[in-house]
Amino acid sequence: MFSAFLQPTIGRNAEAYKTLYLIENHLRYIIRFSENEPPYNATLYDLIDTAQKIPQKERRITNEVLEKLYWVVEIRNKTCHMHPINDRELVLLNECWREALEAYRQFVMLDEEG
Repeated sequence: MFSAFLQPTIGRNAEAYKTLYLIENHLRYIIRFSENEPPYNATLYDLIDTAQKIPQKERRITNEVLEKLYWVVEIRNKTCHMHPINDRELVLLNECWREALEAYRQFVMLDEEG
């Protein structure tokens, strides 16, 4: 009975963890492609700060999305400390991931052309 109660929470947090991993790696790629180097052992917060310093035209990710990513830091902390996240937080994560993925795809296309 107890595990049936936790199952949706575990699944939601596992999906959130995977999505956070993808967001962080996409940000790292965007930062490196923009000829910047993320700080050693950069946290998600550090990556967002570094990305904000890159002109928007170069990073291909909007300021609005970067602002949303600051909310994602709180969701990341909840996920990594095994606190349940709600549907709204999962939706925000997926929205930010789609935006980061789109920017990443633009960089990959540029990299393949260049």
